[in-house]
Amino acid sequence: MAIRLGDLDTWTTSTYTNANGACLMVRSAEEEVLELGDTKIPEGPKLAFPAEAWSAFVSSVKV
Repeated sequence: MAIRLGDLDTWTTSTYTNANGACLMVRSAEEEVLELGDTKIPEGPKLAFPAEAWSAFVSSVKV
């Protein structure tokens, strides 16, 4: 799933998400920041990453 930075101000999950709630949710309300949360605890803490750092992480784990 491609995320356009700054265009996603609501939380979303992968289309592969199942009903057990064991997934990440993601949003990018600001152009240079990507946020992650846990679907099991939607009101819980969130992680925010600079866009450049997130892109580097994704590139390093892609096979």
